Amino acid sequence: MPAQEAPASKGPISKLYLSETKGSGRIENNGQVYEPRQGAAFSARGTVMVTDKDSHQAYVMSSGTGLYLDANTQVQVNQFDQDRFVATPNTDQEPSVSHTLITIDHGTVATCTGQMMSGTTLVYSTPLANVNVRGRRVVINVTANATTISALEGNVTIRTGTSQGSSVTLQPGEKVVITPVPGGDPQTVVSPLDHDATGSLETLLSVACQARKTVAFDVANEGAGAGEVVAHPTVAANPPTGLTVSPDRLNSGQ
Repeated sequence: MPAQEAPASKGPISKLYLSETKGSGRIENNGQVYEPRQGAAFSARGTVMVTDKDSHQAYVMSSGTGLYLDANTQVQVNQFDQDRFVATPNTDQEPSVSHTLITIDHGTVATCTGQMMSGTTLVYSTPLANVNVRGRRVVINVTANATTISALEGNVTIRTGTSQGSSVTLQPGEKVVITPVPGGDPQTVVSPLDHDATGSLETLLSVACQARKTVAFDVANEGAGAGEVVAHPTVAANPPTGLTVSPDRLNSGQ
């Protein structure tokens, strides 16, 4: 479901940092295709990230948000703009207002954010919905037949269908399953997360949250213009290994 981009900011060029990679996949950036390598940092806008079977990748955005891409996942960063960084002693605080739009073509993405600044937007677009994440721990699974959004912490607003389509807000411990309806707006069913699904989701989110601790960002050459975000690795990432969680497991209890 297409989502409208916010106007581009005049802040620094936003970055992605690859904190963890396992198995095979690819990164498409600025017309080039790269093999995922831990510790790589690159401009975010327009980047496509792909994981293959039995693979995963964990990223940190220069907003401080951690992303975990499970096996058989493809996403594209359509927009990631940040205002000029604001110095803060709170390392959990987002460094500046940001506007992010990411398309999930298929697969599973776990998101772990810090404290998002007022005015920040983090939107995921799927074939059936636009998902507005307002923190802090959310998992989105996209298959050919359904989109499932699970909120473990914070809340999420989901809009489906046309501009007059339905809108639902998830609270922590809830999920929504969205399925297509021929000739009409998609169907949405909200329900509590069951115990088995929560355990699987927590495993994915632990990697996204751990990734946030592996890098710090600041801005260089700011006097020459908008500046450039620079990634500084902090500690080695030690996420759980061998993670592959099937959509059937994530969607259990429907």
